[in-house]
Amino acid sequence: MVCLYIGSTKPYSGKSLTSLIISLKLKERKRLAYFKPVGTLPRKVKGKFIDEDALFINKYLGLKEDISLLSPVIRTRGTILKLLKERESLVPSIKKTFNKLSSGKDIVVASGVGSLESGASLGISGIDVAKALKAKVLLVSLYTDELIADGIILAKELLKDALIGVIINKVREDRIDDVKKIIIPSLSRKNIKVLGVIPEDKILEAASIEELTEELNGKILCGSREKGKELVKNFSVGAMSMESALRYFRALPDKVVITGGDRSDIQLAALETDTKAIILTGKLYPNSLVLSKAKEMGIPLILVSTDTLTTVEKIDELLGKMRVRSKTKIERAEKLFAKNLNFPLLFKDLKL
Repeated sequence: MVCLYIGSTKPYSGKSLTSLIISLKLKERKRLAYFKPVGTLPRKVKGKFIDEDALFINKYLGLKEDISLLSPVIRTRGTILKLLKERESLVPSIKKTFNKLSSGKDIVVASGVGSLESGASLGISGIDVAKALKAKVLLVSLYTDELIADGIILAKELLKDALIGVIINKVREDRIDDVKKIIIPSLSRKNIKVLGVIPEDKILEAASIEELTEELNGKILCGSREKGKELVKNFSVGAMSMESALRYFRALPDKVVITGGDRSDIQLAALETDTKAIILTGKLYPNSLVLSKAKEMGIPLILVSTDTLTTVEKIDELLGKMRVRSKTKIERAEKLFAKNLNFPLLFKDLKL
């Protein structure tokens, strides 16, 4: 039996999606269990707090494990303060859960949280957990620039032979050659294998209108349910004259326009172009003409209480932390990973 711990050098690098895609592939050939040793997204289910990601992935994989085993430690501000004060070790709880899950299995996939050092003050960093589980570690590194090698090399020094490889994730198309010709050889000289280079995919990072509405605590004034499921890749802030807005909006298809609820001129300009939804800021309702036209066209109008700047910041934050939940996105990610991740080499390193 082997344990594969999937960690990262930075938060929001794509660990959960990577864990899901690799688990789907492993499940085709091996008896698999999955868990997230340390959870940070608590959701109450049957009286117990379970990490949302762990719950979703377990369900998507069709695994029948007791949900209480999916995230033995839930990290919240309250538990952090309590543990810092009492200095209680959580590692035994994680190991006990792992032993139960691993019984009768060929492999257990453990998904990390935050970065490798997250939780170090509590003794439950990614490195602590991986060592406790005697896991082989796969590192997901979010591409930012050429200096991503720094964090990977430091991780290698800490993990030593436990690190079996790296996935460089969300690489812009114009940087893929640099990664392959410069970064991979430099890591190879440090005896670090890059198992995959995953290109940036705008659709995987897109949000649905429903997700935007939920994140912004908004209210949909009109628009069909089908429209709410559509993905949005482009955003435009309407803070200019109507003439300028029309020119700009025409050049940007499939967009969501963010503008003050009192800017009916901008709203009408948006409705004359290829617009998927309009977010009305400042809790200001649109006038009857805008509402009537949007209803007629089936374009969602979303009312939010925050000002335009705050709304834009919230959307940026959401897109940076986008969690893939839809079957369509997951199937797209499977194809992307199948093309760009060396699964045979990964399985060989896992001795599977």
